Order: sequence, then C-alpha cells, then structure tokens
Amino acid sequence: MSKLLNRSLKRFVIYAGIVLACSIPVYYIIISQLWQYEMAEHNIILTEKAGREDSFLIIGTITALTVLFLFSCWQDWYC
Repeated sequence: MSKLLNRSLKRFVIYAGIVLACSIPVYYIIISQLWQYEMAEHNIILTEKAGREDSFLIIGTITALTVLFLFSCWQDWYC
C-alpha cells in the first residue's frame, strides 16, 4: 500500500511542479501587460531606471504570490 501511495504522491508533486513552472512566466506576462496598459492609459512615461524598478517590483510580486500559494498548499496538505 505504501508503494502505491508514494507513486501517486510522486506524480502529484511532478504535476504540481510543472504547473507552477509554467504559470510563473504567464503571471509575469499578464502583470507586465496590465502594468503597461495602465501606464499608457494614464500617460505616464518612466525613465529607464524607473522601468527597471518596475520590473523588479513585478518580479517581486510574482515571487511573493508564488510563495504564498505554495505555503497555503503546504498547510492544506499537512494540516
């Protein structure tokens, strides 16, 4: 019985990893597009330095959301 449980758990972890790896670039693209749309709508022009800071902010937001999602999944799994 434990071998069957381990096998299904391995498949689930692999599937979750693939979904997570594919979703991070999609989240980045969506948030970046939304950010550019809002900037264009309000006629805001950024300097190159501010543009780099915005990219850092977007990457940081996606990382935080990913960690939050993983933490909530981990809590659901073990609690």
